[in-house]
Amino acid sequence: MRNSFLYQRLVVLTLAIVLVFRIQGIGYSQETESTAEDFRNAPNAQELSSDQIVDKVLRSVMWIRRSDGGQATGVLINRSAALAVTNAHVTENNERIDVFFPVRDRNGNLIGDRDFYLDPKNRAVLERMGNIASARVIAENHETDLALITLNGVPETAEEIDHEFSYSIHRDMSQNDPVYILGNPNGRPLFRPKVGLFQEAAGNRLHIAADVYFGNSGGPVVNRQGILIGIISQRNLNTLTAWAVPTKSITNLINTLESRLIFSVKNNAPFKMHYQIRWTEDSEWESASLKPDQWATHWGDYSSKSKEYPKIRFDSSTNDGVSIEVEILETYVRRFGADIKDRISRKQDAREYHFGYNRKSRIITLYDPEK
Repeated sequence: MRNSFLYQRLVVLTLAIVLVFRIQGIGYSQETESTAEDFRNAPNAQELSSDQIVDKVLRSVMWIRRSDGGQATGVLINRSAALAVTNAHVTENNERIDVFFPVRDRNGNLIGDRDFYLDPKNRAVLERMGNIASARVIAENHETDLALITLNGVPETAEEIDHEFSYSIHRDMSQNDPVYILGNPNGRPLFRPKVGLFQEAAGNRLHIAADVYFGNSGGPVVNRQGILIGIISQRNLNTLTAWAVPTKSITNLINTLESRLIFSVKNNAPFKMHYQIRWTEDSEWESASLKPDQWATHWGDYSSKSKEYPKIRFDSSTNDGVSIEVEILETYVRRFGADIKDRISRKQDAREYHFGYNRKSRIITLYDPEK
């Protein structure tokens, strides 16, 4: 038995080694190489070479796959907070999405083959490397078509994109200045670079002459210094025109993030439970109810946090209707935008409580599974 166990361990180790070397052995597709040549031919790219821009921006770009199979692009804007930006039309109605950071082979060549990233044989290694992560939506603005997502991991090779959110970089640009776009257009290799020409800022959009496709949504647009100027949002292939959301709109969306006090309640009693919540001494009691086996998630403003609140009260006995129990609740603190409450994950974001019922004593209790 011992020899059999050691043999199994050896097989697993061998497969892992083979997979790592497979990751190191896959190279560029021809199309990715030809589009990199476009960068080298871009006019007036004086501050950074085209190859430097590609290498720099690739470290922050990710491929997004939604649960419904939709594909797009995202950009890492804060490494320490694992915070990224994409389009609101990408994240709409999706609580969670998968993200893939680029992998290079042992020769330094980019792997742009989608099948490589989706191959179940590769997934465990890529997850350990941090190149596959799960992301969740924490803020959206459909008017500007931007969304913020947080990742559950970031690979060591990833870097946040070079940005200056306190200043609109595009103001320093002239018509027909080259810009550089990276994204994941459908039917083409991943992390594909593209050269465009800046045209103008029109309202809350940047007008760019470039042929971008489905899948480029959420991708970065950078200037000749490799600094972010906007996020691709729309395109028109008939006119070879693309529109990008300027970085100022990213700043505005980040500023909507607020810390929330979050808890959830499940009703394990065989009857409908009525209860009330109070967040501060100055606030009113809020009424709520739960059917058997039903969950409810509640959130409050972090600025109201105190040791004595929030409180919950309920009738603690079915023997009479006036046995009111009042308890102080503990909560988790999470950051979300103002209109994202329906995206809260009960399991990840909320401190969990259960209503329980003792049929013998006919006593109702609220208990904390974590204690």
